[in-house]
Amino acid sequence: MGHVGQMAPLLTALAQLSPTPLQLHIHCQVDTPRLARKLGTLPWQHDRRSADIGIVQQDPMVADLPATVAALNEACRNWPALLKQECARIRAFAPDLVLADIPPLTLAAGAKLNVPTVALSSLSWDAIYASYFAQHPNLTQWLYPLQAAYASAHLALLPIPHMGGRRFSHTLEIPPIWEPGSARPQALRARLGIDAQDKRPLLLVSLGGIPSKNFPLTPLLKANDQHILLDLPHRPACPHLHGLAPLAHWPFADIMASVDGVVGKPGYNMAVETVAYNLPFFYAARGHFADEPPIEAWLARFGRAQAYTWQRLQQGAWLADWSTLQQRPAPAKPALNGAQVGARAILGLLAQRELRGPTTLHNAQ
Repeated sequence: MGHVGQMAPLLTALAQLSPTPLQLHIHCQVDTPRLARKLGTLPWQHDRRSADIGIVQQDPMVADLPATVAALNEACRNWPALLKQECARIRAFAPDLVLADIPPLTLAAGAKLNVPTVALSSLSWDAIYASYFAQHPNLTQWLYPLQAAYASAHLALLPIPHMGGRRFSHTLEIPPIWEPGSARPQALRARLGIDAQDKRPLLLVSLGGIPSKNFPLTPLLKANDQHILLDLPHRPACPHLHGLAPLAHWPFADIMASVDGVVGKPGYNMAVETVAYNLPFFYAARGHFADEPPIEAWLARFGRAQAYTWQRLQQGAWLADWSTLQQRPAPAKPALNGAQVGARAILGLLAQRELRGPTTLHNAQ
């Protein structure tokens, strides 16, 4: 879901700035209703087949490394066949542009078909794998096709905070990509059944798009000087603990814009949103995910953020630090118009190539 959180604002900006209407073919595993809430009224078709492996996760904080190794080995063995399949999928709708965040197979297929390709890359999987599997004997074998695919991209947009673009041939650093939400704190609290006279702060606990089944709730049960909104699959009956079910039709950006603080992990979108809304952010890093150090450094400069170990975050150490962090002065806010800057760069690339109709696709047999 994090990649969609970057891509959706960019597509919205592209639709607003493009001189001709967009027709979008979206390839991702996010379910259609959630995708619809992100893309709004943009015209799009959805294919849920994935072209990416990423890191297989046991839960939001723990990677399943054996499953990831098995998936990488299989992809490496079958790369030519997978590339042929991806080429056929792309050929079917003859696009003017392939925009990828950040599956290397899709970029390789676009290059093979002579379609302009743009990578959206706050992270890159080759660097992530190198971090997790530095001593694995198959690492070089895995990385070779990935890095060649990244190098083939006509342009890589690097939204701050990013890992860098070592493997890309042509890069453009852009400001952070942010999806503005509507701040509706009174409506949010009313929807959760919080009395209008109740002035306790409302904090969101969210670990991203992968459900966490093991987050300990005992410390939260005792924290009745706050209301806590849990983005978790289980929730005990307690007057100050609230679930997301009553907010099923709320855009997540509106929820973020309407709470008083956030507890989670330093993913790209959550980090940018906490800075955008000047929210206190209590987080624990996964530790091996190589995109986290640049995000944490950026948060230290522009956010009101406090880092914990995963154990201490689960123990509720952040509860005692709420007042201190809430009172910390907010740093100057950075530019957050990366979607608009990126969209203009894409339109400039298309103009340079004088694309006025469907690209002539090479035979990918």
